[in-house]
Amino acid sequence: MQAKTVNEFNPYVWLVWGLPALVVIAGIATVFIAFSDPDGLVSDDYYRDGLAINQSKEADNRAVLLQLSADLSRRGNQLQLTLQGQLPFPDFIELKLEHPTRETQDLQWRMTHQSRGHYYAEATTLPSATLEGHWYISLTPIDKVWRLRVEGNLSEAQQLKGSP
Repeated sequence: MQAKTVNEFNPYVWLVWGLPALVVIAGIATVFIAFSDPDGLVSDDYYRDGLAINQSKEADNRAVLLQLSADLSRRGNQLQLTLQGQLPFPDFIELKLEHPTRETQDLQWRMTHQSRGHYYAEATTLPSATLEGHWYISLTPIDKVWRLRVEGNLSEAQQLKGSP
């Protein structure tokens, strides 16, 4: 009977040592992914968020009653908005672009009233690729009396209409 040399391993050794080592490496990778990209969808104050949802629904319903609609477009670095409806036009409107999953990518502008229902905002620091993809687009006056909100892509012209 001949003795095995050091270079000759039994295949079961790979099974006994290799699979647990692979699991440890996968666990370390999972922990790294979890801590490097935290979940932004979890809220700490559910009650306050519930009250805010009710206020938002009231503001959405007011937009419907006022028959509000808007056309939002982007030309170069300028965002342009035409607002229509039964209301006095506010001096400023807040435009929010909310990313569906990443709160850190949310964007916000204060649009200035130019003439009857026409608003604009400069987006000089915004590269074109940033707006690609799906967004929640909302328009509200500064006093937050009403709100227009739609889902869409701002890479093209977007029409917003009030809906309950």
